[in-house]
Amino acid sequence: MIFFLFLTLLFLGISFFGFFHSKERVLQEENIQKNEDTLKENEKNEEKKKEEEKYKNTIFDENIPFKKSNIEWEEYTSKEFHFSMKYPKGWIISSNDVCLSGGYCNEIHIWFPSSFQKMQEWKKRNVAEQSPSPDILIAYEDMSEGHRYLLQGSETIEEFIEKHRENFPFVQNIDIDGKKTWMIKNQHGYPVYYIYTIHDEKIYEIFIKSEDESIITPENILDFTREFLSNFKFEK
Repeated sequence: MIFFLFLTLLFLGISFFGFFHSKERVLQEENIQKNEDTLKENEKNEEKKKEEEKYKNTIFDENIPFKKSNIEWEEYTSKEFHFSMKYPKGWIISSNDVCLSGGYCNEIHIWFPSSFQKMQEWKKRNVAEQSPSPDILIAYEDMSEGHRYLLQGSETIEEFIEKHRENFPFVQNIDIDGKKTWMIKNQHGYPVYYIYTIHDEKIYEIFIKSEDESIITPENILDFTREFLSNFKFEK
């Protein structure tokens, strides 16, 4: 009788020990999982913060005025595009020489003389190589048409920029003639700037590139772009 009682107590003891040990192990595993989940969440948050910081990078300090150049400027007004601007004297303005926006040709091109010569030579050769791009390009698109060539199918400028964030690490909101404007710095070799704004239900894109042999160099392109934009006005 005592032996059976001993076995019963032993069995109960082992069962309770196993139960509590098992419960403790489950709690330990749950804690380990929680810690792992917390670490993963912290890593995600850190990555998110890095991404946010990356895209907070601005192109220039608006409190610091741009350095004015010694360029002699000429005035130009486009009744079709509804804007006026100033461009370097002696440069060549042309319209729709080369369709750069996916076959969309509401464009004005401004060429440094040597760049324009390269484009003319390219047209004579009639070859399949990539066409030379103008030093400054201004394009517009009526938003009511719904093509969205300039924004590559996006409905808004914000959506377009968000889709291409990895290519647009430097984005800054600026003002052009009272219009909210997005200025984007892109760099594949030489730095270039894309500027997007909306006026009278039209999307405008301004593209400015730099080259060593142009008066817009990698060193002065930012000051040049800011000076150029300061003279850009929309016609009412």
